[in-house]
Amino acid sequence: MADDTMGMARDEAAKQERERSLREDYVICYACHELWWRPDARGYTTNLADAGVFTKEDAERRARPDADTITPLRDVLDLLKTGTVGALLKGGPQ
Repeated sequence: MADDTMGMARDEAAKQERERSLREDYVICYACHELWWRPDARGYTTNLADAGVFTKEDAERRARPDADTITPLRDVLDLLKTGTVGALLKGGPQ
């Protein structure tokens, strides 16, 4: 029984850590044409799964104000779930 309780506590702690991490992670959308910055300045990708994930400070430093939009990864994932990521790419919620 104690092992079950400890396992549940570890699972909950891991879940909270993932959620905290998602709140702090950002992606950079190039010109908001469904092109995402890759990690390590390796170009762009149309696949969000291959996009670089940055801290807010790093994303702000890397993004070009005239061409890029930084967006919390959590917001993009939430929009993908509802099928409304197009609103984000057209200048919607940020």
